[in-house]
Amino acid sequence: EVNARASALAGHEIHGESFLMDASAHSKGAALVDLTLMRYEQLKADKAGHLNSPVTALNQNRGMLLCGHPKLPETYSASTWVGLNPKSLLNEVARRRGFNVHVEAFAYQNDAYPVEDGKTWYRASASVSNEQDEKWSYGEPSTNKMDTQQDASLRVLQLFQGEDDTSVGRWRHPLVEPMLQCVKDRSVGRDLATPFPRGSKVTFSYQIKLGQATGDETIEMLLERQERLTAAVTGRVLHPVLQDLLQTLTIGGDVSMSRSCEYEGVPCDFLFQLHLLDLQLPAEPEPPKKVIKFDPPLWKQRQKFIVQALLR
Repeated sequence: EVNARASALAGHEIHGESFLMDASAHSKGAALVDLTLMRYEQLKADKAGHLNSPVTALNQNRGMLLCGHPKLPETYSASTWVGLNPKSLLNEVARRRGFNVHVEAFAYQNDAYPVEDGKTWYRASASVSNEQDEKWSYGEPSTNKMDTQQDASLRVLQLFQGEDDTSVGRWRHPLVEPMLQCVKDRSVGRDLATPFPRGSKVTFSYQIKLGQATGDETIEMLLERQERLTAAVTGRVLHPVLQDLLQTLTIGGDVSMSRSCEYEGVPCDFLFQLHLLDLQLPAEPEPPKKVIKFDPPLWKQRQKFIVQALLR
């Protein structure tokens, strides 16, 4: 008899019983260890082609296939980005889709971005191409060459994601549904929480386990966990439903929930714990500084002066 689960992971038919082990090399030789449920879920997502999706690939890299935000961040910021950076993520996603990647930055100057005070502006372009298709985009100008490359890469990832959403729809893990139901059940009869101020950062931890009672014993397997993660509330890291749940907690507070579910056809319990470890509120804005604007800009005045001096 064909073993469907084993065949799906192996990519070819496997008959009869099988077991899955993680093999890794160490200084003392190879080691075989039991495969964790977290690793098993990552393998399944890879084999099923779900990691072709930028959102799923990013959440998988974060270790948040269930609790990750269902959308890509809108913009790139080194201070708020969590997970594989956009340029590296684009290389991964493009490779899975059969595209070649090219990202480059170049010096950039216009009236809005003048070269003055020893400051050079850069702008990057990112493109992916194969024999049938090509996509490209520019990044926002920046004095940091790497930042504009990351922004250009993110925009191409957003093009990929937009196509996926239109054609095949956005994949989400089957166990997201019991997680959302847990939060919905808890919110019944409760007042809406006050949103975190824009610009805040939250530090939290969570874990998801699957449990099954066997006689007098309950077996629990860890499905997903973050021991300590800090994220900007506008950074699209944590699923918005869970972020709303965090807003109901005080610092140091936690919530535990459970719900019956099925995992690969086996009845079990979905066990979820969430802790709010810290909340960093945005700093008070500094008073506006006086800005002196030159018309025409100084760099144009300098050019005109140099030309006039040479023509005398």
